[in-house]
Amino acid sequence: MALARQVGIPRMAFRLAAVYLDYNATTPVDPRVLDAMLPFFTARFGNAASAHAVGVAARRAVEDAREKVAAAIGATAGQIVFTSGATESDNLAIKGAALAAHPCRTRVVTVATEHKAVLDASKSLARFGIDTRVVGVDRDGLPSLDELADTIDDDTAVVSVMAANNETGVIAPIAAIADLAHNRGALMHCDATQAVGKIPFDVRELGVDLASFSAHKMYGPQGMGALYIKAGDRSRPGAAGKALTAQAPPPIRIR
Repeated sequence: MALARQVGIPRMAFRLAAVYLDYNATTPVDPRVLDAMLPFFTARFGNAASAHAVGVAARRAVEDAREKVAAAIGATAGQIVFTSGATESDNLAIKGAALAAHPCRTRVVTVATEHKAVLDASKSLARFGIDTRVVGVDRDGLPSLDELADTIDDDTAVVSVMAANNETGVIAPIAAIADLAHNRGALMHCDATQAVGKIPFDVRELGVDLASFSAHKMYGPQGMGALYIKAGDRSRPGAAGKALTAQAPPPIRIR
């Protein structure tokens, strides 16, 4: 900046020349996304909960979006819950699953390199008598499968591991970790915020029970996210309601 002043480059011009490289934090809205959204701020402004024609049209648009999101991760529309972002999805998944679990399951297992949204949500459960065990990573930033196997036990309610790390780019062996969780009867939650829309992520192939992600990491708007709930398929009612209505503490960290 000092050199820019010396040679007479205006400050605004210098700022415009800056290159934004932090797309893991957020991305601009793609013009095609904006074009698809704009009508719902003006002509198609109906309340999706209304029974009249304008509301029904809005509801159809919501359900169409739900089907597209589901198709992107190999899920069904009934397994997708829209949220305000990955933080809310993480909180709903981890707290909901842990608090709805059998009383003997009083443990959450996660990894030291998880996003703060996951770590904070997990540790906040201590006031409900739920213990959080944080597993380390190896020199390459990968979660230790051996340590996970030793830590996940019959008292574990949910295991939470991110698919792709937002700082290191490390891609975790989610399918193998899901197997470890299921072998002990625990649910597998995956923070897929940095994976969905960037690398292949199929919930059925990976065997996850819950997955969180956010629109603004992949050229969508901020303030929009989703939670995949395997048990939430509307064709199999019951289990989803428990997890979603559990009295969990509010979200802690915004992203």
